[in-house]
Amino acid sequence: MGQGGFNNVYEVEKVILLFQDNLSDEHSIVSFRSLLEQHGARMKNFSEENSVQGTRSTYSCSRAADGDSSTVLDWEEKYMYNQLHDREYISKRSHVKDRRRYALKMLKPSVLGDKDKYCRAVIDLAIEARFLIAVNHPHIIKMRAMSMEDPFKYGFFIVMDKLSCTLSDKISYEWTIHEEKKSASKIKGLLHMKKSSSSKKASSLYERLRAAFQLSSALTYLHSLNVIYRDLKPDNVGFDVDNNVKLFDFGLSKELHAEDLRPDGTYRNMTACTGTLRYMAPEVARKEPYHQSADVYSFGILLWEICTLEIPFDGYDPRMYLEQVVQGAERPRIPSKDVSPRVASIMRHCWSRELNSRLLMFAVTEGLRLSCDEIQLPHSKEISSLSSSPNNHPATQGVPQKREDFGWNSLRLKSSSRRRLG
Repeated sequence: MGQGGFNNVYEVEKVILLFQDNLSDEHSIVSFRSLLEQHGARMKNFSEENSVQGTRSTYSCSRAADGDSSTVLDWEEKYMYNQLHDREYISKRSHVKDRRRYALKMLKPSVLGDKDKYCRAVIDLAIEARFLIAVNHPHIIKMRAMSMEDPFKYGFFIVMDKLSCTLSDKISYEWTIHEEKKSASKIKGLLHMKKSSSSKKASSLYERLRAAFQLSSALTYLHSLNVIYRDLKPDNVGFDVDNNVKLFDFGLSKELHAEDLRPDGTYRNMTACTGTLRYMAPEVARKEPYHQSADVYSFGILLWEICTLEIPFDGYDPRMYLEQVVQGAERPRIPSKDVSPRVASIMRHCWSRELNSRLLMFAVTEGLRLSCDEIQLPHSKEISSLSSSPNNHPATQGVPQKREDFGWNSLRLKSSSRRRLG
């Protein structure tokens, strides 16, 4: 299907169970328990030691024996119970309407020849598995299964929902082609299509702002868990078959701990120059302390790209970028014809030079919700759901509604190809 820096992604054609998953079949339970004993303790430790603060995976499974009252299952039994059901679910739903639903991600064989690269690759994939175990949001990709191998050894893999395309594909092809066709129609003077073109323009704009809204809600959710994503870019944002945004690739994500908090609200022990330079916050590139507002900066640049369908800082080499953007505070020019005043304000507050002047992601999500409302698409059911309380929309499920709920009170809340920089 594709490949990233360290990993290959394969389409799952079929899921074959090694033995019959029948909970009433004692042989199946004994066989699975034997298999569980070989790796259960390792997976338990991996889950417990790497759980994200503020989340918890709870099992409410209980079993009635011979009509007696329910007995709470111990960890291994609960794990086995859920594994049996999950395996059966995945095997039955690997194909839906002739569409393959899952993808497998594992290390490239080529990384084995480079010790340093192999070490980074193994850690990145293990970190991604760690976060995907803990998070649950409609616009974050779901991990459906993982290898029984040691997460820190070659051969480990994860199984995730399959995506139909990335945001990079949308910007470079689908959305750009739509805008080019619209421009061509204007040149030809097709006045009789004026009303239709206006409707299509609103539809195209709404689709792009809807994608930005869904992405911002995923980041809001991560920030509420004290997680910083650190690698926001079009290639790490996907779309499922229903055209819903799915954030993926958590290899550079990091959980923030209270003991690392500095008096100015930034955090100690934060790796510098993390992410992709074109979308990297200046303070990260300058190797200065930072916090979750680095994600906000990246989102502001990406929002500009979604709205304008242009590559930010196109043609800049790393030296130009460091001099003019990182040190000189240059930002993309916002065209008034493509961007509404509200969205333009969101962009400027996202990429502010001052860390503590940037918006919280929750405020960004709310602003984009209002921007979608302003388009007023006719007969749009989703617009009405966006117009109501954000808790009523699936994209904002689990999102804290008050600033103090974020544990981030140091921040003020104010109302084609990728060239050169990569």
